[in-house]
Amino acid sequence: MTETISAETLADLILESTEAVEKKQREEAKRYESIVPKDRNFDIVIDSSGLSIKITLVRCDGRKKVLNTFLPLFGWFAKGEKFVCEGNKKVTFEEGEISKSHFLLSLFHEIGHARSKVKRRSSLAVFKAGFCAWKTLYAKLLEEEKKGKGKGKEFIEKEKVSFSIEKYFPDWYKDEDNLFRSASERDAWTYALRTLKQLEKEGYDVFSGFESKAQVRGYVRYCLKTYLTDLLLNKLLSFDVEGMRELNEHPLFCKEKENPVAIRLEVAKE
Repeated sequence: MTETISAETLADLILESTEAVEKKQREEAKRYESIVPKDRNFDIVIDSSGLSIKITLVRCDGRKKVLNTFLPLFGWFAKGEKFVCEGNKKVTFEEGEISKSHFLLSLFHEIGHARSKVKRRSSLAVFKAGFCAWKTLYAKLLEEEKKGKGKGKEFIEKEKVSFSIEKYFPDWYKDEDNLFRSASERDAWTYALRTLKQLEKEGYDVFSGFESKAQVRGYVRYCLKTYLTDLLLNKLLSFDVEGMRELNEHPLFCKEKENPVAIRLEVAKE
């Protein structure tokens, strides 16, 4: 007979699992961020003197490779606090990470997003999902107000603390969004690895510091697992146990069937 898990027990499991996952991620991040290039045959030169930032690989023998040429038409680089691609044009990078071996991997990953051909969600789908989300939120507000006068206002005040309309999006949109993110991330990493391998053939030690190609792939798997972990934790926090089981059996971001949040919950059927 399946035992029902109390809300208190589930809350403890969520806290315990979240702390364990975050600790593991910090350890992995520390391990990869500690990898630095060894006797690399080029320097990464960042020129901010012009209208836009130019990033160039300058070899010891004088040969150069301007990385701006890999950007899509009208694309540009920008300095920021993290690696991210905005609007398929702006590629932001962390200048402070330039001394780390993962710098070029992370940079070309974002360039991969900028050049991505992965089919995006239609504007109509986004509009329908948004409409459903606000409709659900309004229904929730009415439901709370029926419990007693002022309950609706209390609900709104609580929502203001960490409001996100995305949590009210319908499941069909969330599933579609997860599939898009999975395809997009895999496509961007494929581009990064393929392009850097070509630069390596041209004589640039782009993987300097990594012990082997297996360690390079390990870094990519680590990054993909962080996306999966975030998705799993979101499902855990929303008590979506079935969604967790589905991701455990069919990971969107990782090929191996590994669930970073190692929890098995049995919930009694009503």
